[in-house]
Amino acid sequence: MTSREANTQVHLVTQEQHGLRIDQCVPQGFASLSRRRARQLIGEGCVWINGRAIRVQSRKVSAGDRITVKLEGADPNDIDVAETELSEGTNRFAEDIDWDVHGGRPSFLFRDKYIAILDKPSGIPTEPTRREDLRTCLRQVEAIQREEGLHPRRQYVAAAHRLDAQASGVLAFALRKKAAANLSRQFATRTAKRVYRALVVGNVEKDEDELHHHLTRVGPGVRQGAVSADRGKHAITTYRVLERFGVVTLVELQLQTGRTHQIRVQMAEAGHPLVGDWLYLPKEREHECPKGDRVMLHAVSLSLVHPRTQKTMEFVSELPEDFIAYMETLRSKAETEGDG
Repeated sequence: MTSREANTQVHLVTQEQHGLRIDQCVPQGFASLSRRRARQLIGEGCVWINGRAIRVQSRKVSAGDRITVKLEGADPNDIDVAETELSEGTNRFAEDIDWDVHGGRPSFLFRDKYIAILDKPSGIPTEPTRREDLRTCLRQVEAIQREEGLHPRRQYVAAAHRLDAQASGVLAFALRKKAAANLSRQFATRTAKRVYRALVVGNVEKDEDELHHHLTRVGPGVRQGAVSADRGKHAITTYRVLERFGVVTLVELQLQTGRTHQIRVQMAEAGHPLVGDWLYLPKEREHECPKGDRVMLHAVSLSLVHPRTQKTMEFVSELPEDFIAYMETLRSKAETEGDG
């Protein structure tokens, strides 16, 4: 996230940039600067981290660090604008946002100074990749802050957990470092409760079950797989059947652990991959149900303790229109076949 103050530029280090050398991070944060130019500015004392000039090229950065670069002609006083002048109600630093570039204006289920709860649509990743794509939920939250005029020094956004790009539903972000640490503990200790609904291929026979697998990465990329009990990370998911359509089943799931692609992998291992899941649905089974335009997975609710007030809060996201429309198609088909 980069913004401007007079002839200075300010960038807040993202989670993906955590641990990078400062001479690597500056070119990523400031698109107009090459690494060679970045090293030159660092050597000249024109780069600050959290208000202190840095001259060591190998200095490591941390998520949330504020990097300031002074360009030619900048007034050094611009670097140290008094915090007392930067009330959160000011629009001094407000920006006009092109929301089409960011994938649309985000829809919030809740937002205050500490957390932001999004109703995530399908097709928008949770966080940026190395390409620094603006069409991500994290960038949307940052853009909202900029639009409202929040000063760059006060801007901090970190994902508390993640949803796959093609999934939809409740997604939580921390807007303060302490809030991020608090939410991280809640997810690590499983006190934060997540409930999902998914459409899976086939007729799930058991009304409910608890799935146990050990997951690890399989081959290049993000693909995960289930392996033997002595390898990988333990994953636990419980589910119950809500409705059967014959060729497809609607299930409600709760995560007891939080692994990459956990629901998608475990349901596939159980013989019921998610509808529309190009990664884990075998091609030889694609004919078994109507084609899905995306992974049919929706996070319907999230329960957590607010990191500031310590009150338990529950956030609910209604099933999106495409999810409902797909189920209606299945019902209609089942009724037609039944009449026949």
